[in-house]
Amino acid sequence: MKFRSLASSIAAAKAAMLGLAFLFLVVQAVVLPARADPYPSRPVRIILGLAPGGMNDIVARLLSDQLGQKLGQPVLVENRVGAGGTVGGGYAAKSPPDGYTLFIGAISNMAIAPSQYRSMPYNPLTDFAPITQLAASTNILVANPKSGYRTVADVVAAGKTEARQAMYATAGLGTSPHMAGELFNMLAGIKLPNVPYKGDGPALTDVAGGQVQLAFPALPAAVPMIKSNMLRPIAVTSKSRSPMLPDVPTIAESGVAGYDMSPWVGIFAPAGTPKAIIDRLHRELVVILKTATVRQRFAELALEPVGDTPEEFGRFLKSEVDKWGKVAREAGITPE
Repeated sequence: MKFRSLASSIAAAKAAMLGLAFLFLVVQAVVLPARADPYPSRPVRIILGLAPGGMNDIVARLLSDQLGQKLGQPVLVENRVGAGGTVGGGYAAKSPPDGYTLFIGAISNMAIAPSQYRSMPYNPLTDFAPITQLAASTNILVANPKSGYRTVADVVAAGKTEARQAMYATAGLGTSPHMAGELFNMLAGIKLPNVPYKGDGPALTDVAGGQVQLAFPALPAAVPMIKSNMLRPIAVTSKSRSPMLPDVPTIAESGVAGYDMSPWVGIFAPAGTPKAIIDRLHRELVVILKTATVRQRFAELALEPVGDTPEEFGRFLKSEVDKWGKVAREAGITPE
């Protein structure tokens, strides 16, 4: 009986071991391929909250082509337009954090929007993982050629004596041209009234026609009219001069200390995306930003490539949200 019991125990132990071995093989068959599956194994989407054809859309499509080649998978740009770019941001923020949905964000919908809207579908600082700032640009202070405004000092003096006449046209409330003007007001200690339009085009048409004397448009929008002498360039809004108009000074070097309005565009992933994926995307994008093709196209758009680290970009974003929130409060802008 003892021998029979011992044999039964041994048989049971062997059966248990065989069962465990079989279970291990099943787990290996299911789990290991998933772990070994390289990123990406399917197409990647880049969500853009702005309409096709604009500067950010051009940047997204230029980079998506090259990023697709680097990743070995198609990278598709998807425009989800609405509410100043926040609709697309909300969609991207709620997407799975697996690296297959990315978001092109800009100063407008990531740094300025929090001070413009009471409720947003995402928090720029907590709902996204920064990958890198792709590029920075500049706006430019321009005047009607027949006006008396030739320098920044002229505009500041007018703001202190004849602010009602020294109005500036903007592409709309809360846009970068509007906030460029409000930052100018804050740092120069004046209060130039703004006249909102629906885009840079209509605003610049009225400046050229003399209905409004000043504007702070995006540089690419103004250059054709500057070259045809329809607008007078006074100063660029960025920290350094633009290679597109190297003879035009900055507002800061023209006497308004600390002034810097440099519109930017960057790329993000939903918060929680694995660091290995963020690092891979950052590494590939930095290489792409250094290519001759990208640098030449960026120069045509008055863009300077950046390519900072995810950590640097995160700190920069926080400083931008704080900066434009302060400008909005100083200007008395009430979130809608």
